[in-house]
Amino acid sequence: MGERLKLVRPGNILLIELPGYRAVLPFVVKQVVNDPYDELNYSPLPLTTSTALSYLIAPPPGAPPFVPENGVLPAESYNSSPVTFPLQNSFDSSDMFFFTAPNNKLILYSIYTRPRFLRVLPEIPAGVFISKFGSTYFSQAGLTPVSVGSFSGIASTGFFRGYSELVQLPNLHYGFIFANDTALTVYTSAKIIYQDIRVGIPDPQTAYMAMIGELYRNVVSVTLPVPEQPTLMSNALNQYYGTAGIPYDATLSEVQEIINKMKKVMQA
Repeated sequence: MGERLKLVRPGNILLIELPGYRAVLPFVVKQVVNDPYDELNYSPLPLTTSTALSYLIAPPPGAPPFVPENGVLPAESYNSSPVTFPLQNSFDSSDMFFFTAPNNKLILYSIYTRPRFLRVLPEIPAGVFISKFGSTYFSQAGLTPVSVGSFSGIASTGFFRGYSELVQLPNLHYGFIFANDTALTVYTSAKIIYQDIRVGIPDPQTAYMAMIGELYRNVVSVTLPVPEQPTLMSNALNQYYGTAGIPYDATLSEVQEIINKMKKVMQA
């Protein structure tokens, strides 16, 4: 189908990497409820005429301050605030990916934009700014002017081009910024490929071996773009798993201690 797909099967180890926490959440896949996966064509992108716009460059005369028509993204523009994907009859009709139960549920999904040149910036949780390099924070558009000595320019970070690959964690709203950095006004849509999965906690030895790279067959790793430790996320992780993850440099005994805690919380 020409798309990059990261899918899991029962028995796979799923590692969710959280860079801001310098930690990993390890799971073993027990079931793929919608095996092997489902595909949803979502049209247009959730950009409505009430969605405020900002611009990557100085806006030309007459540039609209809001989306001019549902799903239309003017040249050099992006939505000023993150949007979610509404869907009726979902747990939260304003956000199709949001859920609170069961506590062993995760959603692995990829969003492919149309046109493919659109840039996608996920925010986890929605409204938490993620674009930074070291101690340099970028604008909402993932841009920052660079002026050092005689050099001047623009640096950009945070965006993916044409797709976003995520694991939905419980009790968190993820938000999305979509940017059109071309001179074209475009009509937008997306293809969403997702797996509704049920997970358990692997044994400490397996988790440790997967984390240090000694176990790589049947291991799927997804890095969430979380460069900080937002309070909402920390609260959700502790509520559902009893931890914000296993530190990258954890010893086997430390892994065992955290794994036992995760099992206890998830079985409560």
